[in-house]
Amino acid sequence: IYPPDAFGPLRKSGLHAFVDDYPEVKVVDIEVATVADMKTGNVKKLQDALSSILSSDNVLGVVGPPITECTRAILETVAESGQNVPVFIESAGAPSAIGWQEFGSSVPIFRISSGVDKRASEMAWLIKDLLSANRRVQLLIEQNPGAGQRTYGEHVYEEIKRHIDSWSDDVNRGLIDAAYFPTADIDSRIAEIELMARSGAVIVLLGLGHHYKSVINSIYRRTDKDEGPQSCLVSWMTAYSTELEFRIGGYFRYELLFEITDLNIIDAGPKPDLFGKFQTAFARPSPANRDQAFSFDAGYCLVDAYHDVAKHHFPDKPGYYPRIDEGARQRVVEVLRSNLYRGITGDIRFGSNGQNNDGLLIFAQFDPIENTWKATSPDRILSRAQAVIHTPAKQP
Repeated sequence: IYPPDAFGPLRKSGLHAFVDDYPEVKVVDIEVATVADMKTGNVKKLQDALSSILSSDNVLGVVGPPITECTRAILETVAESGQNVPVFIESAGAPSAIGWQEFGSSVPIFRISSGVDKRASEMAWLIKDLLSANRRVQLLIEQNPGAGQRTYGEHVYEEIKRHIDSWSDDVNRGLIDAAYFPTADIDSRIAEIELMARSGAVIVLLGLGHHYKSVINSIYRRTDKDEGPQSCLVSWMTAYSTELEFRIGGYFRYELLFEITDLNIIDAGPKPDLFGKFQTAFARPSPANRDQAFSFDAGYCLVDAYHDVAKHHFPDKPGYYPRIDEGARQRVVEVLRSNLYRGITGDIRFGSNGQNNDGLLIFAQFDPIENTWKATSPDRILSRAQAVIHTPAKQP
């Protein structure tokens, strides 16, 4: 279940890149709701399409949606179907926000990527270090007033505040400021963001749904006439645009761009054949193709569990794959909960609630000389923030 716009096609391509090599499994794409539809709750058509497919007694699993505001509706639809279908959710939303706690007893829920709680905790540590060093922090938060529920960015924002006891004092001291941008329309705030980028404050972008190409292209490109921005940008979804702009050409302030990712770029852990399959389709795994990687791994886990069930329950029938009925699905769920998967995104081991317990969070930067992403540390952001404030930018 992916939107046909924004990062939806990337997610779709990742799932197909793995599953399409296995004729015993077929992907049925549901692409009837755009990002805007999913974020505003306009998903009745999507729910009807899913209900129709679930009426078939041969569904191995559901992958998606990648939008927090839409996830509860999908889990509710699966629960109402009465089918014990495993759902690989791709939203980072907190369990209480997406219906995990409400529907988890009737729907086998799995998530490979990190959740809001873990991401907010990591960001809060960074922000606390910055505040302790008297560095200013500018939060840029996605907001969608018409949706009737909080966006991903707002959920992360509230979690970050919960982790920082000195929040009110830091706001009063002028060390923290929060600004908002409309869902899918960050361009309407570009002039304001450009001023932020010249202020020396560390900008933390809290939003999902787009790759924010305009922010990278308009603000972090340096020309001969302009020294460019002075503020570090810490974000979750600008890696794709950063790498895209590198391929297009031009000089960017790469040293100011930091990506937080839950794709493990430190340890090359996946099986060689899995790595080769992904690299052939999308190049080497990196924060820039994170969307493809997580959907690829969802397909890998589901298909591998299905193969495991076939092999162990029908040992005298090599190459035989059973029809996916209630019993087969239950065995697939049991395998998913017990196996360790070495995927493109890193090690995957689902806890009793279905959350991947082996996931990492990494700060990364793009190296334009070696054309690759490298892991870095929050300390580098702190040192860069200090250098930006105290050292004038050099002329190009």
